[in-house]
Amino acid sequence: MNDEARTRSLDTSPKAAEDALLMLSREQHSTFSRRQALECGFTRHQIITRLSRGTWIVVHPKVYRIAATPDTRASVAIAGRLYAGERAWFSHATAARLLGIDPYIPTDRTWVTVPAAVQRPRRPGLIIVRSRRIEGFTGTAHGQPVLDARRTVIDLAAILEDQLFRRVLYDVFGRDIMTVDDVLAAAEDFGGRTGLALVHRAVEDFDPASESGAEYEADALFAGAGLVFERQYEIREDGILVARLDFADEGLRLGVEIDGARFHSTPSARFYDRERDKALTRKGWHIERLTTDDVRRRPNTTIRHLRAICAQRSEAHRAA
Repeated sequence: MNDEARTRSLDTSPKAAEDALLMLSREQHSTFSRRQALECGFTRHQIITRLSRGTWIVVHPKVYRIAATPDTRASVAIAGRLYAGERAWFSHATAARLLGIDPYIPTDRTWVTVPAAVQRPRRPGLIIVRSRRIEGFTGTAHGQPVLDARRTVIDLAAILEDQLFRRVLYDVFGRDIMTVDDVLAAAEDFGGRTGLALVHRAVEDFDPASESGAEYEADALFAGAGLVFERQYEIREDGILVARLDFADEGLRLGVEIDGARFHSTPSARFYDRERDKALTRKGWHIERLTTDDVRRRPNTTIRHLRAICAQRSEAHRAA
């Protein structure tokens, strides 16, 4: 709780408690713990009354959400962290999204890491990892406690298959979030941890030119044809990264992805791509997927196709 909310909690009037909780819940996407409600000035009886009336909804044991507010990805994630306890940090896929790393994991589960001594019963949609190595790897992103990029990449190595993890490396290296030395140093610091062999193997095999080359060629092709797209366009929801598109026209809500065989050929990668495209379609986006052959061997056909799609999207926007 911040200082202002703690000061207000000294006033035990119902309105003061409501105001303090409202301010706190705004910071936490309408979720809060029982302990926080008590600190805001609510009595146990008032808490029970609001739950029985449906004013508050139980998300996890002793974690609530204001009923009149929407159930969003951010509210679900924060509720999971509150359930895990005060010494919980977002980690793995959830930390990656907050840090701007797209982990290509086809799951909506919330990941948090807690000290090894902390124990919490399992909850649907929530993965709680216990760790003895947290100090020195913590930070914040979008106001939320997270394990830092070094630790997150190593954690992802423990849960992703080779091809998906290499896509993560391409992302963090290509955008200068981390260097090869950063990843290897973090791996050594975590000596003996599951997935370290994958880190070393993936770094040794990593060849950014095989993937980024196609994107650079596509960029030149589009520019030469007069098609203006923004590269590496990020789509976020409540501060959490939903997708990063290779190319995008925000006005037309059109995304163009370059699918190199290296990172898009496995069943899990294709499943992720389909699920992500469905989620973006629900947000009003249209996603066009091009292969390296479309860029290198069929450039004229590809440009004609994209121009037709742009015209269709523009017409649809005018009609809307």
